[in-house]
Amino acid sequence: MPKMTCEKIPKVSTRYFRPRMRGSILTDQRLASFTLTSTPCYFGGQRYWFICTADKDGEPCGKRAGVLYLINDIFACRRCHDLAYESQQRNHVGRRAFCRKYREGEKNMERSFMEMRIKQWRGNPTKRYQKWLMLSERRTRDASRFLLAEMLVIGFIKSRRKSR
Repeated sequence: MPKMTCEKIPKVSTRYFRPRMRGSILTDQRLASFTLTSTPCYFGGQRYWFICTADKDGEPCGKRAGVLYLINDIFACRRCHDLAYESQQRNHVGRRAFCRKYREGEKNMERSFMEMRIKQWRGNPTKRYQKWLMLSERRTRDASRFLLAEMLVIGFIKSRRKSR
C-alpha cells in the first residue's frame, strides 16, 4: 500500500520564521509553537531548521527539518508522519533503462551515419544506407510508442480504447 505523500498535506516551512529563533502559527483556533535552530552555510549566512517535537516510540524525535507537516493537529517532520514524496511512489527503473539505451543508440546511429562513406551509388541508396534508414525509422517509432505509454501512465492523455 503506498504511503501518504507530502504534496497533499498542509505544511509550514522555515523560510517564514527566519528573524526569530521561536515561531508560532495559528491553525484552526489552536496556536502551534516551533523551536528553530540554525547551521552556518559554507559561503556565509545561516540555514534555519525546525526541531521536530513529535513523540516517536515514546521519545521526542528532536531531528532537524526544513518543513513540518500538519496531520491530526500535530506538526511533525516527514519521518515521524511516515510520509513519502510523490516521486518516490513511481517506478523509474524501466524509464531510466529505456532513456539510457535510447541515448546510447542515438550516439551509435550518429556515429555509423558519419562513418558511412558512400550513401548513394549511381543515384540509388546503398544497402548499408537503406539499413540505416530502416533502423532510424524503427527507433523513432519505438520512442513515440514509449512517450505515448508514459503520457497514458501519468494521466496526461486519456486512453482511446473503449470499454466493453
